[in-house]
Amino acid sequence: MDTANTLLSFLTGLVGLLTALQAYGGLRKKIAFRVQLDAPVVPHEARGLVKLSLLQDGQELPHVSQVLLRVENTSLFDIERGDFQERLGFTFPGRTVVGVSVTEGASRERVGRELHFSGDQLWLPEMQLNRRDHIKLLVLVTGEGNEVEARGHIAGGTVVRDNRRRDSRRRWPLAVGACLVVLSVVALFVPGLGRGRTAEAAGPCAAGRLEITGSSAFSQVAEELAEEYRAACPEAQVEIEPTGSLDGLRGLEELGGSDADPSGRISVSDGPAASGFHLNGHPVGVAIFSVVVNQGTGVHDLTLDQIRGVYSGKWTNWNQLGGNNQRISVVSRGSESGTRRVFENKVLGGVEPAVSSDDCDRRDRSPRAAVLRCERGGTGELLTEINGNPGAVGYTEMSSAHRYPNVSPVQIEGRDPAIEPIRQGAYPYWTVEYFYTYGTPEEDSRAGAFLAWTNTDTAKNILRSYGYVPCVDRDTDLTESLCRPESEKPDPGQEAQGAQKAQGDE
Repeated sequence: MDTANTLLSFLTGLVGLLTALQAYGGLRKKIAFRVQLDAPVVPHEARGLVKLSLLQDGQELPHVSQVLLRVENTSLFDIERGDFQERLGFTFPGRTVVGVSVTEGASRERVGRELHFSGDQLWLPEMQLNRRDHIKLLVLVTGEGNEVEARGHIAGGTVVRDNRRRDSRRRWPLAVGACLVVLSVVALFVPGLGRGRTAEAAGPCAAGRLEITGSSAFSQVAEELAEEYRAACPEAQVEIEPTGSLDGLRGLEELGGSDADPSGRISVSDGPAASGFHLNGHPVGVAIFSVVVNQGTGVHDLTLDQIRGVYSGKWTNWNQLGGNNQRISVVSRGSESGTRRVFENKVLGGVEPAVSSDDCDRRDRSPRAAVLRCERGGTGELLTEINGNPGAVGYTEMSSAHRYPNVSPVQIEGRDPAIEPIRQGAYPYWTVEYFYTYGTPEEDSRAGAFLAWTNTDTAKNILRSYGYVPCVDRDTDLTESLCRPESEKPDPGQEAQGAQKAQGDE
C-alpha cells in the first residue's frame, strides 16, 4: 500500500511538473516582452479640445506618444548578465525616443542609469533576471507609427513577444501544475505540514555613515549593494572608496589602532588578508577572474605555460601562439591590487616583471626590457586600455569584461572561467571575496547591520548578477569547501595519514 501511494504521488508530481513546464514554455531561457500601452499623450478625439505642448530644447515635439513595455523572464531558469550575447533592445519604426523611465523591477535605478537610446532605438544593459522577475519601461516617443520591435540574444534561450491576454484561461495550466507538484511533495516528504513556520527575519538597519573601501574590482558590486541597502535603510549613508585591496586593509587596521570608531568601515579584499593583519574576515562569495585579451590578438585559449611565457618575455608576438601578427602588450594592475595578487599566486606562480612602459605601446621606461608591460590603477582603467590596444593582455574579475566590446576572456587550459571547472579543480584563477572588519562588530552597528543585510536575497541577487557565487545561497553551502578559510583547510598530507589510520582501525 505504501509503495502504491508513493508511486501515485510520484506520477502526480511528474504530471504536474510537465504541465507547469508547458505553461512556462519549455526548458529554454526565455525573455518575453509585452506592449501594455501605446497611445498618444493627447488622444486624437481630444485634439480639438485640448492644446498640450511638449518642448525639448525649446522646440515643440510633434505627435508625442507613451509606450509602456513589460519585460519578463518567463522561463524556469535565472538569466545572468553573462547570458546576454546581444543586449536587449527595442525599435520604434517611424518614431524617435525622447525619454525613458524604469517604473518597476529589481535594480531599476541601475537599469535606468545604464540604458541608452538614440533615434528610434532603445537599449537595455545586461541585467540579472531571476525566474518571474520583470521590469517595466515607460517610453516617450515622438512621430507617426504604432509598431514596437525587439532584438537581442541570450545563450540557450530566446526573446519573444507575448501577445496573449492575461486571463484565467492562460493561468490554469500553471496553477494546476503547481498544485499537483505541491500535493505530491506533501504526500512524499512533508507529513508534518501544518506545524507552522516563521518568516525570514530582515536584518537590522543602522543610521549613520558607513565606508566600504578596498577592492576596485568589487567597486561596482559594492555601489549596487549600497544603493539597495540605502533604499531599505534610508537613514544609512554608504560611501564606496575603491582604494585597492591592500590599501583598504591597511587603512582599516590603522583606523582600528587609533582612537576612532572602526565600526563604520568595512574593507573588501580579493582573497584572504595576509597573516600580518589582525582583522576579522567574512567570506562573501567566490570571485571568478579571467585573463582577457583584445580581440585583435586572435587568441581564445592559453595554457598556464603560455601565460607564464608571455609574462616572462618568452613570447613577444601573438603569432607565436597561433594568433594574429600583433606585438604583445601586457597591461597590469599595481601592487596594491588583490586581483593581481591572486593572478600571481594562482596563475603565474611568481611575481610580474617590472614596468617598462607608461603608455602601454612602447618601452619608453626600459627600452631593453624583455616584456612590454604597463600598469593601470583600477579595473576600469585596465579594461579601457586593453579595449583600445589590439595586442593587449591583462586580467580582471569575470563580469567586468562584458562591458568592453573589444575585450574577450580566454580559456585557461581549455576551461572557461566558471564555477563548475573551479569545483573540479580544473580552473585556477579564482578566489573568495571577503568583507573585513576590525574585530567582530555588534549586530546593530553600522558594519554589523550591513553585513547582516548582505545575507538577504536582494544582496545575493546582486552578487549573482555580477558573476559572484555566494558562499551560502539557496541549496548551496560552500563554507566547508571553496569558501573555507585557507588556515582552516586540512593539510593534504594530514588528510592522507588520517585516511590510512582509519583504514588500519577497521
